[in-house]
Amino acid sequence: MHTPLPTILLLFTLLASTSQAQTQLQYNLKIGDSIHVFQKANQLITQDMDGSAHEMTNIVESSFVFVVEKVTDSSYIFDFSYKDFKLKSTSNLYGTLMSVDTSAPIQKDNMEALIFSGLTKSKLKIELLKTGDIIKVRGTTRMINNMMDRAGIKDEFTKQVLIEEMKKDFGSKSLSDSFEQFTFIYPSKKVALGETWKNVYSGDLAAENTWTFKTASPQITLLGTAKITLKTEEENYNMLLKGLQNTNITADIKSGVVKTMTVTSKTQGNAVSLQNKEIKIPTSINSVTTYKTKLYVQ
Repeated sequence: MHTPLPTILLLFTLLASTSQAQTQLQYNLKIGDSIHVFQKANQLITQDMDGSAHEMTNIVESSFVFVVEKVTDSSYIFDFSYKDFKLKSTSNLYGTLMSVDTSAPIQKDNMEALIFSGLTKSKLKIELLKTGDIIKVRGTTRMINNMMDRAGIKDEFTKQVLIEEMKKDFGSKSLSDSFEQFTFIYPSKKVALGETWKNVYSGDLAAENTWTFKTASPQITLLGTAKITLKTEEENYNMLLKGLQNTNITADIKSGVVKTMTVTSKTQGNAVSLQNKEIKIPTSINSVTTYKTKLYVQ
């Protein structure tokens, strides 16, 4: 039995149109291109302390720049540098816990400000795949040492303790995990409008993401949903929170560079005392992080 010619032509047309509708979403950059990123994060931490609420608010603002130094068949190598970094942490019970602004004059008795000023005096090398998956971050040891030198810490024991603390947020693995939340958004294969794909973030904030390709013109629009786990280990307690995260992204159709990104998450769980595992403090964290970028091409 022979398949009718009109049926063959119809199938061929359908297959061709499906193939044409698929897009390889990825970064498309050249040597010398630079991405200027402006980030702002608002985080509200609420803990139930024997029936009374302890609320801590963290506001982080930073700007940083990725400059393409080298292009390979599958990846990009960037020169990376922080331009500004601001952090303000307040408590409804204890007032201001920390205030850092690297763009303001630094008081010599403000140890935190002196330490963080080293961020803007250092450069890193970051290599990532065209999907945005980061392969490695180099230069973090030099950057952390620079942060310690800026603070003028002489006591070696104190210096080493602070270095270990800074590694939690600014070590190679920590920064890689952190940057991937901004960069690692694309699939490894072609996708059509409406299709979904998955990827995973690791680190203190672990996420199982499902992305949906919403629009391709005049710009790329992606929606992300994720189940997240936030796990931190502090000096006196461990914290384990679970929840949901939603991400909205617009990106440039030619370069693949994110233009805007908004990440909203809600988690809840417990902070558990290391001295007495029976002591559990109900804890929730609500956060909103936004990114805006400017792309300068060569």
